Amino acid sequence: MASVALAAPLSAPPAAVAEVVRQPENASPSPSADTARHDQRPSVAPRSDEADASAAARSSRHRVEVTGSRTGTATVYANPDGSFTMEQRSRPVRVRRGDDWVPVDPSLRRASDGSVTPGATTTGLRFSGGGTAPLATMSGRTWSMSLAWPTALPTPSLSGETATYRDVLPGVDLLVTASNDGFSERLVVNSRSAAADPALREVAFSLRSTGVSVLAGGDGGLVGRDEGGETVFTAPPPLMWDTAVSPGAPPRQARVGLTLRDGTLTLRPDLSFLRDPATRFPVTIDPSFSGKRLDWTTVLAGSPGVSFWNGQNLADSANGKVMVGYETEQYTLARSFFRMDTSGVRGKHILNAKFQITEKWSWSCQARPVQLWHVGVINLGTTWNSQPQWIRQLGEADVAKGNENYGCGDGSVEFDVTSAVRDASGSGRSDLTLGLRAANESDAYGWKRFDDNPVLAITYNTVPDAPSGLTVEGKPCGSGTYVSTTTPTLRAKATDPDAGQMLDVSAYWAAPGSATNGTDKVTQTNVANGGQLVASVPAGRLSDGQSYYWQAQSTDRTDTSPWSGQCAFTVDATRPGSPPTVTSADYPADGGFHGGKGKTGIFTLGAAGVSDVTSYLYGWADPPTTAVDAGTLGGTAAVSATPPGEGINTLYVRSRDRAGNLSDVSTYVFYAGSANGPVGSWIPDDGGGSGTTLTDTSGNGRTAALSGGAQWSAGRLRTAGTAISFDGTTGYAATDGPVVRTDQSFAVSAWVRLTSAAKWATVLCQEGGTNSGLLLQYDQPGNRWSLTAQTADAADPPAVRAGSTAPRTGVWTHLLGTYDAGAGELRLYVDGVLSGTAPVRIGWNAGGRLLIGAEKFDGKLISYFPGDIADVRVWDRMIDASEARALATAPTLVGAWNLDGAGEDASGYGRPVTTSGGATWTGGHNGSGGVTFNGTDGYAETSGPVLHTDESFTVAAWVRLTTTSTSGRWVTAVSQNGAAFSAFVLSYNGSQWAFALHASDVDDPAKWRVAADQPVQAGVWTHLAGVYDAGTREMRLYVNGRLAASTTGAAPFDAARTLDLGRARVSSAWGDRWPGDVDDVRAYQGVLSDQQIVTLFNE
Repeated sequence: MASVALAAPLSAPPAAVAEVVRQPENASPSPSADTARHDQRPSVAPRSDEADASAAARSSRHRVEVTGSRTGTATVYANPDGSFTMEQRSRPVRVRRGDDWVPVDPSLRRASDGSVTPGATTTGLRFSGGGTAPLATMSGRTWSMSLAWPTALPTPSLSGETATYRDVLPGVDLLVTASNDGFSERLVVNSRSAAADPALREVAFSLRSTGVSVLAGGDGGLVGRDEGGETVFTAPPPLMWDTAVSPGAPPRQARVGLTLRDGTLTLRPDLSFLRDPATRFPVTIDPSFSGKRLDWTTVLAGSPGVSFWNGQNLADSANGKVMVGYETEQYTLARSFFRMDTSGVRGKHILNAKFQITEKWSWSCQARPVQLWHVGVINLGTTWNSQPQWIRQLGEADVAKGNENYGCGDGSVEFDVTSAVRDASGSGRSDLTLGLRAANESDAYGWKRFDDNPVLAITYNTVPDAPSGLTVEGKPCGSGTYVSTTTPTLRAKATDPDAGQMLDVSAYWAAPGSATNGTDKVTQTNVANGGQLVASVPAGRLSDGQSYYWQAQSTDRTDTSPWSGQCAFTVDATRPGSPPTVTSADYPADGGFHGGKGKTGIFTLGAAGVSDVTSYLYGWADPPTTAVDAGTLGGTAAVSATPPGEGINTLYVRSRDRAGNLSDVSTYVFYAGSANGPVGSWIPDDGGGSGTTLTDTSGNGRTAALSGGAQWSAGRLRTAGTAISFDGTTGYAATDGPVVRTDQSFAVSAWVRLTSAAKWATVLCQEGGTNSGLLLQYDQPGNRWSLTAQTADAADPPAVRAGSTAPRTGVWTHLLGTYDAGAGELRLYVDGVLSGTAPVRIGWNAGGRLLIGAEKFDGKLISYFPGDIADVRVWDRMIDASEARALATAPTLVGAWNLDGAGEDASGYGRPVTTSGGATWTGGHNGSGGVTFNGTDGYAETSGPVLHTDESFTVAAWVRLTTTSTSGRWVTAVSQNGAAFSAFVLSYNGSQWAFALHASDVDDPAKWRVAADQPVQAGVWTHLAGVYDAGTREMRLYVNGRLAASTTGAAPFDAARTLDLGRARVSSAWGDRWPGDVDDVRAYQGVLSDQQIVTLFNE
């Protein structure tokens, strides 16, 4: 059997038509001029995409291959002038392997499983390695077909592309040959005695297929169709032929019968041909298969009804199977046709196109003309008697190549087919059929042979797209577009379907109703494909107060794009003549005090008679930046703004006209009253809370009642009755009615200690009819503290949230959320540090109860808070950043030990220290008393913890060392301790004053340390202060009232045991014993400022 392929030509057998040879059979053909031309490598490395290849071609002045555009048959090059050339072959020259292309390689090799496979072909091929496996299997993407010999096959011998199975019948060999897109198989009957074998009367092959139906055709051949009905291969009626008398003589031939029934393909050789005494052996029996594809055929007058589609039934020849002209030994006339793929250049501007084919044999070296024509459609049924229409001649070449015996080697023949390819491209056709014929078909010297894989080399360009996205001074186009300059900047996007092109883009302008001209334009050259024209109209070309339009065109210097759309605009370079007016009923500029810091007011901005004002800019700084549109052209705008301070405030305002011209700035000066305190305050730090009623300490009488699992507990200052502990399931507190309007500026704050982060948890809210209008809460999905505004009092409304800080469970944390109705913004502060903002305009007022520890959602209470809440406050104004920080860091003295002969606590919290061991009372730093430690076993301590050391705190003391020689050992004046380690130590580290924090209560915790870079003297009283700011995670050390060292990133643990003087906890034991004096020790829950540290030092 022969040639089986999918969408590709197949290797053909020796055939019914004899080859005419004018050189020895074993002569090597000369190198092809066509091959030399097209295999020539550019001097620049290929690029994967068109843009890079085009840039490389321009810079190198060499064409550069675009590897991303490769196909099995096409190669695309970027040219230095910006055009592209596609070289389209009629047969595959490369095969896809994974992400790479590899050259076609049909040579055979043995696979690891024992089968025989080619190196690289366009279809899947596998031959038998011997035994009962199918003789040959070929597969496409969705189908496969296999042929099997009825008995076990011997192990084949391999030679190049051919596998030979010897003596499959006595004296009969079976050959299969791989090609780049299929295979051929032949039975070779080697002798007359072998031909007498009765087994040759009928030769049966098993044919199996998947995804393809194989049917017998009406002409005695076969056709295979896939499941979609597409023809994937065909087979013409099979032939058999004998051995020619001489290399130049034709073989004798005969038809072979073929039937296909129930998966058996049966061949019936012509027995009379085998028995004819004139038959010369060996005899070849060869049915032929061919895939459906764009390709070629030859027609012969001597075989007028025979199809030679893709070279089927033509003899193999090193000189090629494509033939034209008159051949005298067979007395036949030949013409050839090629159907070439042009789909890759549909719609392109074809600059030129060449059909290049290698002439591999001629009758002599005397030139004879060969013609190329545009012809009609060819197909499997094309024969001499059924030729396509010869439409028009495209060219003629007077050549003689390929006869080395006479001195003319193989060479390329080229025809200009530009007009035909332009016709195909312009009409949207995907292929072009060309015909070759001799100019004089009665002249034997016109007989020629050619290679069967010509090249259609097409150089093309794509017309650039019309420029798009036109703007003027950054504004979209339209009759209402005004610009404030007579030299506006014009912008347009320039694109070209040919990636990598550099474009020249021109902008033209004219008055409405007038045509553009070549004078009123500006051009920007070398705009990158996909880039922008950015060009300004030159001075003196436009007039103030006049209207214009502009439009653009681009060119790649080969083709010019269509015009862009028109972009209309009007020039208005005149500023508003008067600054705007400002009035406010909430904050009149009458010299009196009104409203207050943080309270939002309404301000009305006016155009002062300027008719084309469209908007205003306002703000608390000059120049103002917040924009608001006027209600109408030349009209007013009412804005909400929140005075940032007490006393004198200045609102800066300017107007803006249609063109964007700005007026002078108006200054509106008024007086804001002082900031008012909370309008609601519950659960203060001063203790004493009990019962089920929470008193409103703001004086506004808005008491709240406890419900469910809620009870009094110790707060952040470790004092009973200063916090409410909520169970997270039923506990909450509620006022009788609203405390604040949620559609106006407000602020809410609380100290909270979250004990579980497993679900949503709400600190406080104010409820509406269905939902809550403001919520200070833990957002469990986002794992963050959040100030939330629900945008409607409806079921499942959208919500806006500000905040980004993750909670620390079990740690007291200060939360403050504020809504600035003037700016339209939510802000959340965590431990005095801004955690997040969110823009929102709250359009409804939640007029229900204030809830502490739960929220109302979809008409029911949910999100109960698990943990402790203290010091809840609500304001009817905005709280600024400085106030938020002051509230979070405000220091409270929770321990004060003067050590004047006793250990009493002067803070009022009742936490005295008791001395032990080598600790004695002595004169202090001011002579009033202190305590001296012997450095070995002396210390003083409280009975329990004083500070929450995972919150902000400050600790200070006067200290004096009796010696600085501690052998590098740390000695500690003040510490607060856990079981294994101190949370903090205020110390001497062997050479410097030091402050240290520790991350966990383990024997070797992570540590943060700062030390003063100054000498330490024994016997000298020194004031030390250590500060930890939980909001910024900063620790600071002060020496004698001055900041000595600081660092950030600290996060100490909460030490739950005693505060000690003269020692520290180190690796589960007492150590760091202090050798010297300690006096006036102070502990604050909160952060002392630099000035407060100085004051403490000076006391």
